[in-house]
Amino acid sequence: MKIIITEEQLKLIRESENKKKLLNVPVELFYSKWEPILNNYRKKGFDGIRLMGNVNFYSVFYMDFDRIFEDIVEIDGDLDLRKSTIKSLGNLESVNGYLDLGYCEELTDLGKLKYVGEGLALNNTNITSLNNLKYVGHYLQLSETPIKDLSKLKYVGGYLKLNNTNIESLGDLEEIGDYLYAPDTQLVSLGKLKKVSGYLDVQNTEIRTLGNLEYVGGNLYISYCEKLNSFGELTYVGGGISMRRTPLAERMSESDVKKIINVKDAVFV
Repeated sequence: MKIIITEEQLKLIRESENKKKLLNVPVELFYSKWEPILNNYRKKGFDGIRLMGNVNFYSVFYMDFDRIFEDIVEIDGDLDLRKSTIKSLGNLESVNGYLDLGYCEELTDLGKLKYVGEGLALNNTNITSLNNLKYVGHYLQLSETPIKDLSKLKYVGGYLKLNNTNIESLGDLEEIGDYLYAPDTQLVSLGKLKKVSGYLDVQNTEIRTLGNLEYVGGNLYISYCEKLNSFGELTYVGGGISMRRTPLAERMSESDVKKIINVKDAVFV
């Protein structure tokens, strides 16, 4: 059956002034007309689709996600895919709001995703790589996943949770806008990380040095890191330091630590 989009509906669709020629489609229109839109937009000279508004596919099992995310390049709003059957985000490059993929058990790939404007939830998925993702504007939730590294990610604007993961390195990540929570993991390296605005908890991990890290805005928890032998470039801690049962604690007192680091609270050795 041929489905016809009315003139009024067509007025709601406008061409984007982007590098790519994107067709702007209101979400409500896409819900009802997604098949004819996907089948015909390239005939009008467009390279992809931008959905306008918040998209909700929560607990959806019947949708052909592979087909949809072959054509959607950007979402100007939130995207809720929790507990759905999505496997990959395909050609989707940008979500300007929140992206929730929690409990998507079939998800293994973020496809071409580069940017999330707000928070990103990937907890309780089988994600193993962040692929091309570089920027997350708010929190990043990766708890209960098999992920080992953060690939090309450079910035997280909120907290970063990595508990109960296989994380080994933070890779290219340079700044976290809130706290880092990664205790009892296989973490070996903080990578290029320079700043954590909140607290940092990497207790009972395999790290040997804090490396490039210069600034921790809250408390620093590094106890039971039995290989940790260097503060690296660290110069400021806005709270206290818990460093029990580390090689550092064996050779440094609280006063020794405060001679090289501006620590605002107590140091527990």
